[in-house]
Amino acid sequence: MEDFETQVEYYNALAKSEENRGHYKKATYWFKKQSQLQDSIVEKIYQNKFKNIEIENEFLLQQQKNKFQKEIISNQKAKAKLYFLIIVLLGILVITLFMLWYFAIRHHFKRLKIEVQKRKIHQIEEENKRKVEALETQQIQAELKSKKRELLISLLFVKKRKEKVKQIYEEIEKVADRSIISKESVLQIKDFVKLKSDELDQAEDVQHKLVNTHKDFFNKLLKDFPELSKTELKILAYLSIGLSTKEIADVQYVSIEAIRKSRYRIRKKLNLEAKDSLENFILQYH
Repeated sequence: MEDFETQVEYYNALAKSEENRGHYKKATYWFKKQSQLQDSIVEKIYQNKFKNIEIENEFLLQQQKNKFQKEIISNQKAKAKLYFLIIVLLGILVITLFMLWYFAIRHHFKRLKIEVQKRKIHQIEEENKRKVEALETQQIQAELKSKKRELLISLLFVKKRKEKVKQIYEEIEKVADRSIISKESVLQIKDFVKLKSDELDQAEDVQHKLVNTHKDFFNKLLKDFPELSKTELKILAYLSIGLSTKEIADVQYVSIEAIRKSRYRIRKKLNLEAKDSLENFILQYH
């Protein structure tokens, strides 16, 4: 710029020098040159200003672009963080749902396992109960068989009792037929009667044992059926240990028909129908 200004001053000095000499054409020429140079300088100045403005604008635009790019990058980072946070939250939600589903399924299977175990335990208990009932039934049957055997032995003993009593009477009749009764014969009859008396006492003991061993049985029956007689209770006791009608008749010294009639009266008092078994009915009172 200083060179241009020096040149303008030089053109201006030449123009004034020519004008002083009276060379107006040359002076006009140098004035034009000065004016052109000044216009060129002004134009260059404006061009420089425009260039500076353009540079400034470009710089500002670049700054804006950089700022915008930074904002875009910042927004992208924020979006990336947001997406990452959403993905993490979704992952946590999925894991939570999976854990809830897993524990629900586990609880369901655990409950099913417990129910299966309960059913198994119930089945085992039922099976054990059936086994116990079967054992109890077997034990009752064994006891009944044992009692029946004992009573049958007693029955044979009691049946012989009549024969022994008959023998006593026959022996007494023999002694009575004699004209003279010796002391020895009397002693023999005394000993014989004492022996048979002891045997009769043993037979009575059998009857007492039957009553004593069936006290609970009699009490339960009388509680539900107080109208039962002692004889009927005794017949029910014989039936409970498995004696037949004939065997009961022998024990009671009555006819079979009498026992049948007693059974009929008993069934009526117990309100049993024709299809009901008397023997099975009385088993529940043992």
